[in-house]
Amino acid sequence: MTELVVVLVQGMHKKKRKAILYELLRKKYSVENIIYDSNGKPSCRNGWISFSHTKDASSFIYSRSHKVAIDIERMRTNLRTDYILKSLLTKSQFHDFYKTHSNVKFFALWTRAESLVKLVGTKGIFELKKFPVYPFRQYYYDMNCQQRTIVLNNDIMCSFTWQPIVSPSIKILNYNEKEIP
Repeated sequence: MTELVVVLVQGMHKKKRKAILYELLRKKYSVENIIYDSNGKPSCRNGWISFSHTKDASSFIYSRSHKVAIDIERMRTNLRTDYILKSLLTKSQFHDFYKTHSNVKFFALWTRAESLVKLVGTKGIFELKKFPVYPFRQYYYDMNCQQRTIVLNNDIMCSFTWQPIVSPSIKILNYNEKEIP
């Protein structure tokens, strides 16, 4: 069975969180020699990997058999969501989205869009005008990929995307500073 591993580390300086993520990858999944392409996309020899960072949290997703990508964002209210959405959506999508807008829905859209961009391998969320990100369903089907969005610890939106479409086993590991193995 295909397995996707999602790891979230919280509560310390970003450099320390990043070092812990790399150590977990090396010890638990034998991932070494991670290299980055010109768009900043990481790769490794024995599978696929993606990293994401937000205020006081860092994460990775790893799969031995499927292309993967992840994005996390701390959900907050002091953000110019209209500015970000206008850069992501067409005018009609923007107006449709705002009919039922909520902070949770915004962060779900943002992280889903970013993880899709990371999966495809382009640089940055503002490349999204190239993708029909809202509504999502048909585009994911056309790209033969699947996506899951979850909220971790009540305030971190996490979206991850994988290709091709399968029903994987998903293991989610969530560590704070006191629980690091």
